[in-house]
Amino acid sequence: DIKLLGWIGAVLGWQSIVFTILVSSILGSIVGIGLAFRQRSSQKLVLKTTIPFGPFLSLAAYLYIFIGEPVIKAYLALFFPFVE
Repeated sequence: DIKLLGWIGAVLGWQSIVFTILVSSILGSIVGIGLAFRQRSSQKLVLKTTIPFGPFLSLAAYLYIFIGEPVIKAYLALFFPFVE
């Protein structure tokens, strides 16, 4: 995973790393929680399988290519409305 993240940073630039880590963590959490609910038994949330993180890193990098800049600008405008 660290090699994939390094490659993403080398190709897309170091600015993409923060977006990629944040979005891939959110996507991985959503999928992991969904799988835990699907596999639950007797009211216990237990995930019995491992989930690879690489596909979520790749998907987040793909999303950065197409919607990364507008999302980052909109997010920063929430906290810093005077900065363009």
